Amino acid sequence: MYRMLLLLTLIIIALFVLLYAFLVWNFGHWRRRGIREPRALPLLGSFPNIVWPRRHFSNDMRDIYMKYRETDSYVGTYLLRAPKLLLLEPKLINEVFVSAFRHFENNDASRMIDTRKDPLVACNPFVLDGDEWRKQRSIFSPLLTSGRIRNAYGNMKRICDMLCEYIDKCSDCGQPQNGMDLGLRFTSENLFDCVLGIEARSFTDSPLPVAKHNKEMSEDNRRLALAGALNGLFPCLPLCLRPKIIPPSYDRFFGELVREAFDLRRCKRQERNDFINHLLDMQREHQLSEAQLASHAMTFMFDGLDTTSSTIAHCLLLRVYASIRLAVGHRRPAQRPTPSMAANTIVR
Repeated sequence: MYRMLLLLTLIIIALFVLLYAFLVWNFGHWRRRGIREPRALPLLGSFPNIVWPRRHFSNDMRDIYMKYRETDSYVGTYLLRAPKLLLLEPKLINEVFVSAFRHFENNDASRMIDTRKDPLVACNPFVLDGDEWRKQRSIFSPLLTSGRIRNAYGNMKRICDMLCEYIDKCSDCGQPQNGMDLGLRFTSENLFDCVLGIEARSFTDSPLPVAKHNKEMSEDNRRLALAGALNGLFPCLPLCLRPKIIPPSYDRFFGELVREAFDLRRCKRQERNDFINHLLDMQREHQLSEAQLASHAMTFMFDGLDTTSSTIAHCLLLRVYASIRLAVGHRRPAQRPTPSMAANTIVR
């Protein structure tokens, strides 16, 4: 009995030692190359809030930047256990993105997503690399002409008026508004109108369930979290072993919606200088399949919906807090605005 207990203890200790050795095996990668390497923790790496989210992990990056920006142009960090070089100098960042971009065109997303499992993003330049990235980017780039952007501006202005009317309507009812929800309604209405030529009904009582599926994709997506964890723990894992990241319901909803939008435009035979007409022209010119056509349309939806909504929400929050400080500054200069004060200001 004693020998079995001792053997079991030794096995457990050996497993812990092996696990620890696996987690810290890459640590020192940058130091051996003469690059400053901030302290990293086993499993957590240089950005602990990715695993233990007490705050957004971008704050970990900010902390490193503020500490080393005066002394270093870049530092070596670890995404879990995968070595990543964090650039700190703006001129160096510009060089990577512009003059020397050909050496840095491959990104983590291209190693994290298997486009055969997620055909809805198969033509998205953000998840491609090499020759395929160049090919799809050359097809996609002509969409972003100044003429089409000017056309989109008129729609944006009209939807801005709809947003203001919606806020006024909610204010009359004394209903506080969520900044992220407002940003998502505005962005989804713009994207659906400009890209697909349909209305998302975002400011009505029966909107399309865009917010629900967007949350399913970005906030509640365990598949995406798993793919990120595997990318950090096993950076050399073959692409065929990566999981599918897009939830089936998101895939089904947007896939069917895009196909119906294209079928509707084909039936009406409208000639407009917009994105959906140009996508149909591209299909004829480049012999694109229906799946590839839907994927190019989803490049706008996938890349623009959540990020733009978050940006608009933060702009609304900054504007509200500025109004609160102006209102209470003379009476109580030390008081910090609270979420309830922000909600009341949006209502007013």
